[in-house]
Amino acid sequence: MLPVDALQEIGARVIDRANLVGITGQPQSVDLYVITVHVGTMHLPGIKVAALPKGATGILGRDVLNQLLVHLNGPALVLELVG
Repeated sequence: MLPVDALQEIGARVIDRANLVGITGQPQSVDLYVITVHVGTMHLPGIKVAALPKGATGILGRDVLNQLLVHLNGPALVLELVG
């Protein structure tokens, strides 16, 4: 999920709408986009993202994380993503 202003900035286009249920339990209608995610030199095309309100913090989902090797060192505050 990414903020709508970030999606507009990269020229992403709406492909569909969906109802998502968040932590409040209330369904919310959102626009869906398809983008290519770049992690270092790796390119992950065809990633579907839901638009969040302008200025919101984005969330990297399992559809992206499942394609990467993720090393989390909590005590050192270090996160490494390896393609």
